Amino acid sequence: MKKSSSYYTEGIKRKLSAVLFDKGLIKNSGQREVVEKLVNDVSYPISAKFNSRYNALNYLEENYKDSLNFQNGIAISELDGKENPLTPAIYALHSYNKGDNEIFELHLEYLIVKMQTKGDQYFWEYKNDLSRFEIIAPWVSGISQAVISSVMLRKYHESSDEKYLNIAKGAIAYCLDPSNGLKTTLLDGYWIEEYPSEKGKGVLNGFQFFLIALTELASFGFYKSELDEAMKGLFSMISIYHEGIYLKYASNISDLCNPWYDKIHYHQLNALYELTDENAFLKLIDYWQKTSSTDFKT
Repeated sequence: MKKSSSYYTEGIKRKLSAVLFDKGLIKNSGQREVVEKLVNDVSYPISAKFNSRYNALNYLEENYKDSLNFQNGIAISELDGKENPLTPAIYALHSYNKGDNEIFELHLEYLIVKMQTKGDQYFWEYKNDLSRFEIIAPWVSGISQAVISSVMLRKYHESSDEKYLNIAKGAIAYCLDPSNGLKTTLLDGYWIEEYPSEKGKGVLNGFQFFLIALTELASFGFYKSELDEAMKGLFSMISIYHEGIYLKYASNISDLCNPWYDKIHYHQLNALYELTDENAFLKLIDYWQKTSSTDFKT
């Protein structure tokens, strides 16, 4: 996706702001307490329903396809990226939302071919090292596991073929198994990591994609107690991501989100509210709209 000069200018501004926040030269006085109050009256158990349209991807533009690298009709990566399991999963859901069933099916079958098994767990590997977070290939990401689960659930919803339900459940089971290195236990609840690395802990958008998949599975009667504990993890941590008019990308590094990620978070919150009817998400949406420097409507 072609980025404007203003995008890069904003990026520089956010990098400088991240350093100032990290060194304590800018303080978000009282902000965390405000956010904590927004989420302190969540009702458990969390209700869960399924929406066949995957609204968390409403941030994608019509020309999204132009930003992808295709191989034999499969979106294998972004133009400047390496082959990975997340891009075809996102493109599958994007195609599903548009009613392009042939493309959806093509990407679903590709994901099944790439799938690996561990007992009743299913996983998809990244084959490249990730120096930013000191990760050596092969490795598995909670975000791709979650989005692939959502792909499989839509096929199950349409076909009633339990093969796809089992894959969806198995993708999430892999994340929940502590031996696989993606689950972080918190004082209240837990977090599923996008990156299996100490340096990359607590990526917000990755965990929120996981919460969407977990909520979808709970709507079919699975992982209901795990959903409650995951929501406790989110709500116990969400206040630390607010830095003035910005959001932090992850809990373990000082980086601030760029406007693209701000919009991802915004649409994830909307999707989670639609799936749960939990008012805490509405309160967060309203707060982010009022305090963020990003225009979510563009």
